[in-house]
Amino acid sequence: MRRLSLQAGRGLGALAGALLAILWVYTMWAPGAALGLSGIGLAIGFMMVVIAVIAVIAAYHGHAAALLVAFLASFLPVGAVLIQAADPGDRWIGVLDLALLAAAALVRFGKGAKQG
Repeated sequence: MRRLSLQAGRGLGALAGALLAILWVYTMWAPGAALGLSGIGLAIGFMMVVIAVIAVIAAYHGHAAALLVAFLASFLPVGAVLIQAADPGDRWIGVLDLALLAAAALVRFGKGAKQG
């Protein structure tokens, strides 16, 4: 059961991180997107892409703490606002951020208390 939880958490975290990176790139570069190519919008979008790529790497290696940090770094400043957005693409960014939290919990449960 723990092994299945670990594998599910790793898969969910990698999938959510990859989709987050794709959605953030689309949000930055698509015409009419919420974040334009202005200075702060581009900087925030690029930072979110980097956090999403780090989440993919952390999920691949099964690091629950790194997934939790990626969730906190991406959901609290931006994801919580975007989950309430009218655009479904922006809303999915917030939902996928929550998937990082679920992945961190699954990986943590899958590793057990002794392995950390």
